[in-house]
Amino acid sequence: MDGLMYQEGFKYAFNPKACQSCAGKCCIGESGYIWVSNEEIEAIAKKLLLTKESFINNYLLKIRYRFTIKEIPYEGGYGCIFFNRE
Repeated sequence: MDGLMYQEGFKYAFNPKACQSCAGKCCIGESGYIWVSNEEIEAIAKKLLLTKESFINNYLLKIRYRFTIKEIPYEGGYGCIFFNRE
């Protein structure tokens, strides 16, 4: 077992153990965009047990014709809205 988490509908895998050594550095820092496709929006909303509309309204910003995950102020920079600070 490689320790990676896979989710149907996502084009990548995630190693949750990486967060232990990273301490969230990939989720915080300078302001930027995390673009999400329509397919990713639907898959994330489903995973969070939300309607697509609710997920978009609460967690995404529309920049021109695309959506990005919201960021919040964090320690003099910004963090992904999903970053668990605890």
